[in-house]
Amino acid sequence: MLMKSRYVFGLLLAGGLTMAGLARADMVTGQLSTGITTGLSGVVIAVPAASPVAGTYTSTQSVILSADGSTSIRYTTDGTTPTCSSGISYTGAIAVASSLTIQAVSCYPHNTGSSVASFAYVINPPVVTPTVSGGGGGGGGGFTPSVVTPVSSTISSSTLPQGEVLGASTTMAHVDGTLVQDGNTIYLIQNGQLDGFRDPQEFASYGYQFSQAVPINEADKLLPAGPVLKAMTGTLALDTSDNRTIYMVGRNSTKRGFASWGVFSGLGYVKGSSTSAGPVNGIYKINMSDYPAGAPITSAADPHPEGSLVVDSSGTVWWILNGQRDGFESMQVFQTYGFSFNRVVPANAADLVLPMGPLVKFRDGTLISDGGVTYIISDGQKLAFASAEAFARLGYDQAEVITAVLANYPAGQEIQ
Repeated sequence: MLMKSRYVFGLLLAGGLTMAGLARADMVTGQLSTGITTGLSGVVIAVPAASPVAGTYTSTQSVILSADGSTSIRYTTDGTTPTCSSGISYTGAIAVASSLTIQAVSCYPHNTGSSVASFAYVINPPVVTPTVSGGGGGGGGGFTPSVVTPVSSTISSSTLPQGEVLGASTTMAHVDGTLVQDGNTIYLIQNGQLDGFRDPQEFASYGYQFSQAVPINEADKLLPAGPVLKAMTGTLALDTSDNRTIYMVGRNSTKRGFASWGVFSGLGYVKGSSTSAGPVNGIYKINMSDYPAGAPITSAADPHPEGSLVVDSSGTVWWILNGQRDGFESMQVFQTYGFSFNRVVPANAADLVLPMGPLVKFRDGTLISDGGVTYIISDGQKLAFASAEAFARLGYDQAEVITAVLANYPAGQEIQ
């Protein structure tokens, strides 16, 4: 018997959903069925197996599902129960970058399915404990990780000219989309400005990792100060100013409350379907006292709020933006935004009648190797590095480079 964590929600305060108390039960795991035999030519119906096995890991896992003799496997990661006609069709390894539970069913001829198997994965990466910093320079503030591994120490593929100081000797500022590290403070370069982060949870809401930051250089420091970035639009956040109210972050950093529990659960932001079920994973903890109040979310029949990630019955994930549903160019593109399936909820009928927007392409700042040439994506263009020395001089890390085809991306300036 599997007992799920329970969250008990209480009264509505200030247009938001409030959490009156918390009770958690330990997980109890029993024996799984080994399958049954049908009269179909002696076929044995096998419950899906997963490799690696469910458990706790410190890094992203590539989970492979298998079931002997099955014609297909379907799975879910949103707490719903898959069947042979619903859920996501398994076509290859599932990237598990953050804690989630995979439920899977194996399917056989004559619409025969196995019992549902459940695999709970807990991803606990090495913890970097941040402290608040007043910051300085661009953006008016930042945050300071208490432990920072210099990005420069990971670059080993190029040899720098003798006497050159990594990240400080070039006169070229880093391009838009780059995270730069000034001492222990991290900024995002976009629109030719230095945008600061004031809080580690707000930083994490964008899907960024500390390892993506490169050393700031003198040209970067001359860039004008941009705004301090609050949480990404579409983020669900527990307001730490009262530790009770859950908001959705809307456009212009507004905080949007939910009119009722029914609206919150009806939009899929729960694990399970009863009022005793807990919220979905992926809720950030942010002090939202200075976020302006936005329009409350009043109906589960309306399209999901701006910034939401939804999945339709075919397994296609859509990003709700600007009154449209935008599809992702590939799974790799989805991953470059730091998204995980913890943030994906089932699409409703209103989502599916929204007009289709453009395909979402690789995120600015993504490092990509195509045909032996290394590029960085910036303002939607692919910018080639003129040499390995240019790549290393700007502090970029070979470990962050992925391989992909960029034939449909316009070429921009070469980085010297």
